[in-house]
Amino acid sequence: MMERIDHHVHFELPYTLDNLLPYIERAKALQLDELHILDHSHRFVEFKSVYEEIMSDTTLEGKWIARKFKSSIYDYIEFIKLVKNQDFGIPIKFGIEVCYFENKEQEIKHVLELYPFDFVIGSVHFIDGFGYDLDNQDYSNVNIDELYKRYFELEIAAIKSELFSIIGHPDALKLSGINPTIDLYDYYDALVNEASIYNVSLDMNSGLYYRYGVNHLGMDTQLIKLAKLYDASLVPSSDAHKYSDLGNHMDCMLRMCDKQTTSIECSDNVYITDDFNSFEVYSKNNGKLVDTISFKPHTQKGSVMLELHDILSDIKEFFAYMHEYYHVEHVVAISNEEKSIYEALGMEKIYSKESINYYNYTF
Repeated sequence: MMERIDHHVHFELPYTLDNLLPYIERAKALQLDELHILDHSHRFVEFKSVYEEIMSDTTLEGKWIARKFKSSIYDYIEFIKLVKNQDFGIPIKFGIEVCYFENKEQEIKHVLELYPFDFVIGSVHFIDGFGYDLDNQDYSNVNIDELYKRYFELEIAAIKSELFSIIGHPDALKLSGINPTIDLYDYYDALVNEASIYNVSLDMNSGLYYRYGVNHLGMDTQLIKLAKLYDASLVPSSDAHKYSDLGNHMDCMLRMCDKQTTSIECSDNVYITDDFNSFEVYSKNNGKLVDTISFKPHTQKGSVMLELHDILSDIKEFFAYMHEYYHVEHVVAISNEEKSIYEALGMEKIYSKESINYYNYTF
């Protein structure tokens, strides 16, 4: 059985024990075996030369990076030493997430040699200078298929660099909401093959789902199945940027990442709240709650909802996701009033008692 570890948890400033305690308390509440903490490479002035490719006064990427490098890595190292000299009742390990640039491997290596981090995550956030995950990014003049091809080329290069123990969110380009026309099977295949050869783990990143609305828990099913075929290591990661997100969707990710699990299965029944904002997933083995998933339609803009048919499309897409990833067989809605939205979704009213209505959707 896999250890209960969230491998990708960001610790935000200040570096104080008081700031660390909520992370420790949540890790213990979730019964994690270890607490893994990291910080971004762009936090530290020592990494500045790594980002030369995107430094500009006029580009979106340049304006973004100009706001970074506010600390020294030595401040982080001193904090690590302080924590490691104390007993908090749970093992605490420290790492760093490094933005990978293909022509900056020596610079990255030089900074990493300053301290023996417990783990190092290498992530592709920039594709030949293009920051695909930046807010307000313009894709209008981008060849999407070529962008995807280059993305996977860079991830494979990061694996082969032997600088990293984990590749962060290897299926993250989809967070842009722009999908390729090409089949990604061969790119997934090459990625997991190299990860297996170089013994580098791949980060199943639930942050893509709960932070960006990607319709999977960090990895396409093709990628997960190929990883199991190649015996490549998958590790559960929340990509939390605050302590309350630590361990998000841990139980489901553990099931998906476990090499002993041949299928990608978590549950067979889902119950949804009256406002369609959250879904509760129950174990088919013992009926216990195993996950709660927040649902945010792509068509929701602040407090303003678009046309009903757009919302229905998003909900149906989400149902399909639940069916594929959780092997859900039924979706049950419980409501204190009759609602036409359930009928529009193809849900059947199956029971009513004391003004409580039950609607069922069967796959």
